[in-house]
Amino acid sequence: MYIRTDRLILKPLSEVDQAAVIRILTDDTVKKTYLLPDFQTEEQTIKLFNVLRAYSTSEKHYVRGIYLDEKLIGFLNDVEFWDGRIELGYVIHPDYHNQGYATEALRGVIRDLFNRGLTEVIAGAFDDNLASIRVMEKAGMHRMDRTEEIEYRGKVHRCVYYSTRVKLQSVISHYDKMVDEDNDPFRDPPILQEYMNKWDGQEFIDLLGLSTEKSVLEIGVGTGRIAAKVAPHCRKLFGIDISPKTIARASANLAAYGNMELICADFLDFAIDERFDVVYSSLTLMHFADKQGFINKAASLLNDNGRFVLSIDKNQADYIEMGTYRVKIYPDDPATIIRGVEMAGMYVEQQSETEFAYLFKCRRMTN
Repeated sequence: MYIRTDRLILKPLSEVDQAAVIRILTDDTVKKTYLLPDFQTEEQTIKLFNVLRAYSTSEKHYVRGIYLDEKLIGFLNDVEFWDGRIELGYVIHPDYHNQGYATEALRGVIRDLFNRGLTEVIAGAFDDNLASIRVMEKAGMHRMDRTEEIEYRGKVHRCVYYSTRVKLQSVISHYDKMVDEDNDPFRDPPILQEYMNKWDGQEFIDLLGLSTEKSVLEIGVGTGRIAAKVAPHCRKLFGIDISPKTIARASANLAAYGNMELICADFLDFAIDERFDVVYSSLTLMHFADKQGFINKAASLLNDNGRFVLSIDKNQADYIEMGTYRVKIYPDDPATIIRGVEMAGMYVEQQSETEFAYLFKCRRMTN
């Protein structure tokens, strides 16, 4: 039940932690952002400590104290469990802020929860609590398409939520590792770029119907291999990708283009306020088990009569084999795509194929 990180131990609470936990619960800085009742008596704080301590050894709850050199400096707790998911809260005493302890603890707990079989970890923060938002981002979590208005201590706060999923961690690690090894398709020699064109070459680019008046979104922008062909021919190009190192490399590769905006996030969870004339994706849908969710989200981001262009791999393997490791994927097939497109309120305007891929040009139906 112990979790060890570089500097911390995370473990269930014990009786000797009562004073340290109450010190956190009654701290004025903590009370601004960590949702707590307005304690009227010391007995009320002791009662909450006892609940937390009992939950820390319960199979139905998840509470872990955060210890530095055997001293309790904070704790994490479950807010809700459902369908293999958990929403967490976390708090560090202000004396230990800005030293990376919250991020280190959250990373350790995420690993532990995934090892226990959970599939998604969620956490939230007030949108003006930038420090907590940075903690979630540094722990590998991504902004969700979810907000909530919460009244707390006489003020209405807007709460934003972040999430990380067990499968996505392996995908992030895979693409981060590729950048670490300088495996960058944007910088490939011509012979390798020609090989990649067998999935999304000029035929794919032509399906986009680009013009300098159009706004465009690429789902799975990678290091910018396709974006470099698109950016000169549109008004604005947004690119989203889940790998932080990939997005950093794309920023360098695409620095010459002034009409680019790059976002590091999980496409399904991230709240995108823009609407686009063209949304496209190549060799990305295979990383999503929720095919319909992906297609629905793409459709929702299109302007009326907007265009969704997709390239899917013909290969039906369940894994990408990388020699020393493998990455789980979810193969695609044309029938599933066509059915998903229709269910999302679009229609397939054109379907074709290359040596290695099926291509789809779809339209959003006008209201």
